[in-house]
Amino acid sequence: FHFYDGVNIPFSDDNFDLIYCHQVFEHVKKPIDLMKEISRVLKPGGAFIGSTSQIETFHSLSTYNYTPYGFKMLLENTNLRFVELRPAIDGLFLLFVRLSNRSKFLSKFFTRYFEKESPVNRFINLAGSLSGKSIIEINLLKLLFCGHFSFHIIKYRKS
Repeated sequence: FHFYDGVNIPFSDDNFDLIYCHQVFEHVKKPIDLMKEISRVLKPGGAFIGSTSQIETFHSLSTYNYTPYGFKMLLENTNLRFVELRPAIDGLFLLFVRLSNRSKFLSKFFTRYFEKESPVNRFINLAGSLSGKSIIEINLLKLLFCGHFSFHIIKYRKS
């Protein structure tokens, strides 16, 4: 383990092939500065993979909730570009998780949708398919209602 100030990553430039960040960025005090550091320490062609909250309410000293566009703005002035953006648990079931916190049974029932597709997302799939929407259009619809989203970002090679 290496501890650091949350901004200045204590490694040399172009050092890592992969950086993984699961549900952390909503807690970062200086996200633009950290994203620049991730760009600096990631090797060209390296991947930055993870997830972040979109509409999740306050939890564990969170400071930001990101929209996909807002998260993309963090990539400005870096060599990082999205490869893929995917919706995760939807906002409605995320709310149910919070409301069911005191009931072990209900909490277990709702938290399973962190690992499998929720009924809301299944409904969006079905409605989108029946109306002839593409996978991209369906995922964009899901992004409107998601509580979290996952990302795959790559550091492009300088030309």
